[in-house]
Amino acid sequence: PGSFTYTGSAITPCTATVTRVGDANTTTNVVYANNINVGTATADATYSGDANHSGSTASQVTFTITQAASTVTVTCTAGAPYTYTGSPQTPCTAQATGAGMSPVNVTSSLVYSNNTNVGAATAQANWAGDSNHTGNTGNSGFTINQAASTVTVTCTAGAPYT
Repeated sequence: PGSFTYTGSAITPCTATVTRVGDANTTTNVVYANNINVGTATADATYSGDANHSGSTASQVTFTITQAASTVTVTCTAGAPYTYTGSPQTPCTAQATGAGMSPVNVTSSLVYSNNTNVGAATAQANWAGDSNHTGNTGNSGFTINQAASTVTVTCTAGAPYT
């Protein structure tokens, strides 16, 4: 029957029809194997027969389950707004999501650019994927604002006049 994308649930695309001489056609249950995860799945159907018809078994049908896409989301909102400190700022988190999976924390994969001085900074995270999902990359950015400055005038008492 072709190829289907992984969903995290059983994929059941087949039906089985029993053709009976002298009686109306009927259906029978399809029994699946390996029909949840990526790979080759099988579908079988057996009719046990009745008083007028012998039992029969359909030829096994195979179909393929392919990897689903994933999404990597980079979030840089915690602690905003960001002010220049003189040190690299790393405020982002990242997670990978996809059909039938719990979110995967990929914050450790973050790579930052321009994240020390005032201006636009970027963060990129990567996830290699797993057996049921393709990998992906996500990007986000944040702005580093100027820090305040203070000017102080100090006069020393009793300094000699020159």
